[in-house]
Amino acid sequence: MIAFRIDRLKELRKQANLTQKQFSKEIGCTMASLSAYENGTKLPPTQTLINISNSFNCSIDWLMGLKDEKSYDNSDEQIRTYSDYIRKLLNLQNSHIFIYRGCECKASDKDLSSFKGIAFSDPILKLFLDSWQKTYTLYMESTIDEMIYNAWKEKVLNDFNYPILSDDMTCEDFNNAYYTAKGYPGFSEYDVILDALQQTYSHWQKESGSTE
Repeated sequence: MIAFRIDRLKELRKQANLTQKQFSKEIGCTMASLSAYENGTKLPPTQTLINISNSFNCSIDWLMGLKDEKSYDNSDEQIRTYSDYIRKLLNLQNSHIFIYRGCECKASDKDLSSFKGIAFSDPILKLFLDSWQKTYTLYMESTIDEMIYNAWKEKVLNDFNYPILSDDMTCEDFNNAYYTAKGYPGFSEYDVILDALQQTYSHWQKESGSTE
């Protein structure tokens, strides 16, 4: 399940000569959360990983131990939306990385020293991984062809082209919209989460006065 490199997080903070209080402010989390990240009892959520990457010019792949090169090419598109993140995950399909969704192994009772992985708590990314696994299985079994598989990928990228949930208030809005949408008859989990994301983004636009 896991392999966030806590040593690399500590390395970033020490190289920047920052206290935990200062570093946590830079990456948008509490000092208690940072302490939990550094001692390995808690995984940074998606937005925090993005904040670390953007603030300290390091790639998320490096933070997760997936590559040894620390910096990323600034010409690369930064992750701002769920589609940006999903696109990067889809690019792993043809890499040497084995993708397995739903691993329940825990570091406390399993030897994971030879494995690297990423754990997601974000409901949108978890939904994508679940949908991806099912669709990719159909593709590998030749139940659907490459054209249909690629069309599915394009649909997902289009459906989830929304900013990543980034704070407690936005997450609360999403949760409220999610449980409301679950009561709609005939809605699949995909429909529920997409509707909740749309409602959250619309509410955010209204509150912020954004016209994007």
